[in-house]
Amino acid sequence: MSDKKFAAAINCVDGRTQIPVMEWMKKNCRVDYVDMVTEPGPVKILKESLKNMQTWGFKVQLLGLWVDENRQVHKTA
Repeated sequence: MSDKKFAAAINCVDGRTQIPVMEWMKKNCRVDYVDMVTEPGPVKILKESLKNMQTWGFKVQLLGLWVDENRQVHKTA
């Protein structure tokens, strides 16, 4: 069995956000690989969804991230 750790991110199709998110998650979530699920403008749907998803009982950590105009990743509240 592999001891590699995986994560998934729902991210914008805009490639400028994908590498910063992947690098942030590898460093801060201590994972080896990040699977990207891409969609144009997912923030429209996900911005009011995170708190709702946290009530579903998944045994995973759910995070909201924002990539600014300088490609810096910020954890949202």
